[in-house]
Amino acid sequence: MKNIRPPIVVVLGHVDHGKTTLLSKIRQAAMPFEYGEITQSIGAFHSQDITFIDTPGHEAFTTMRKRGVKGADIAVVVIAADEGVKEQTKEAIKVAKTAKIPIIIATNKIDKPAANIQKIKGQFPEYLMVEISAKTGQGIDQLLEAIRLQAEELDLKVKNKLEFDVLETNLDAKRGLSLDLIIRNGFLKINDSVTGYDGKIRRIENWLGKKIAQAEAGMPVKILGLKFVGTTPRDHPVQGQPNIVVKAKTKGALEAILQNLQKMKLNVLNSGIGDITDNDMLLKPDFVIGFQVKTITQKNKEKIKLYDIIYKLIEELEELLPDKQEPQKKKEEIGRIEIIAVFKKLKDGMIIGGPVINGKAVLGANVDILRREEKIGIGLIKQLEHNNRKLEQVDKGQEAGIYLQSKTKIKKGDVLQVWQMSA
Repeated sequence: MKNIRPPIVVVLGHVDHGKTTLLSKIRQAAMPFEYGEITQSIGAFHSQDITFIDTPGHEAFTTMRKRGVKGADIAVVVIAADEGVKEQTKEAIKVAKTAKIPIIIATNKIDKPAANIQKIKGQFPEYLMVEISAKTGQGIDQLLEAIRLQAEELDLKVKNKLEFDVLETNLDAKRGLSLDLIIRNGFLKINDSVTGYDGKIRRIENWLGKKIAQAEAGMPVKILGLKFVGTTPRDHPVQGQPNIVVKAKTKGALEAILQNLQKMKLNVLNSGIGDITDNDMLLKPDFVIGFQVKTITQKNKEKIKLYDIIYKLIEELEELLPDKQEPQKKKEEIGRIEIIAVFKKLKDGMIIGGPVINGKAVLGANVDILRREEKIGIGLIKQLEHNNRKLEQVDKGQEAGIYLQSKTKIKKGDVLQVWQMSA
């Protein structure tokens, strides 16, 4: 066993600021192409003597980011030089400071015309900053060197006593319970027992999914064979609120959902990871919410709501709240606009254009901003034009020029889903 273990680095930052692109670039030398991209669960990999943890950037995943930081020695916070500091940027730095780990700022997208590197330097003079372009690879070697130098100062000597951090828990019908974890000290091998879980380890896989006999300190691995699944019952139901059961594919996703449900004060009768079964119906819930899981029960299937996108799940659950139901109104799509041109960025939005591909565009209407059918933001149509004439409505098949009030950065190919509330 090596005396010095690899540093464990968590990569944080606002959604679309380039975390995944940066990690993909670093990973290329160590990972064959066919293994694909990291998903919205916490992912970890090992490359160039450094172990990296990726975390989701969207605001709904605060709990997952905190768990990722908990297991790290160093935090790299990615900030897009053309967009600057966002809410999740501030949260990422706060979480890393609370964990008392060193912070390195990776100023990304420095090749963009709108990049303002000096502004970011002025905001964070206390942190080491490395200028990079995740797209071209510029500056990535310097970032890796900065991580190694910081790791040398931390003097990461391996201790014999086993210590590890669980990044993700998954329950699969065929493989059973699996834990994605990073070992901080000691090592794990086949047939070992683990405190807090029943059974023994029957399989260990490295981050590429290959079977290994032993996992050493600093390595991200998946272990199978243990038997333990926690549930999170709610003890004090709120009168008048729907009673629900929540099931999710992974523990990280479950925690993110429960964090949002807590704000809504919905009555969560029970929650856990894995597919929806007959047992979930024993508590007689009003609804069973499933996130990226399957239904293997035939009981009360009309009460089961399945989701693959967390935005949609949260939106629809908000509609279940009594105060939301009072007016008996629902959100109705009235049109879609495909964005083919981005003309100008404004202080509170953007000037954009494209054809109305369905329904109509209406002045003053609210929109959901979709990217590859996933909601990434919201906006308001402040001004609407067709052939340089200001209008209150543009119909299907016509080109629309739009002043959209929104905090979201629109890109070509995005779609505006125009909606209104109707009885």
